[in-house]
Amino acid sequence: MKRTILVIDDDPAILGFMLNILTLVRGYEVKTARNGIEALKMIDSSQYDLIISDINMPVMDGIEFYRKLVNKSPSMKERIIFVTGNMKPETGKFMQETGARWFSKPLNITNFLEAIDDLKKA
Repeated sequence: MKRTILVIDDDPAILGFMLNILTLVRGYEVKTARNGIEALKMIDSSQYDLIISDINMPVMDGIEFYRKLVNKSPSMKERIIFVTGNMKPETGKFMQETGARWFSKPLNITNFLEAIDDLKKA
């Protein structure tokens, strides 16, 4: 069975890139959302094996999304990877406190895909 990944980012170019690399290179089914609120609505109606989320987004950022998601569905805590192009001190503190996985933009594609594959096996 093909596993499904939800990618959340407000940048259409990043969404397109993720969609292409994850579907063409790895064969995953990929759905996209532009912010945390849109993603939470999608999660209410569908199941996702993995979530990849930007941190800095309008409407609802990645950290607020994470908190709401984990409050609602604690098992998702281990199935989220963050990507960010702007690691602020408070974001670093959040990553450290939660043990969340994250990657800096621009992504090292090899390491990023390996992390996704490792999470998918769990």
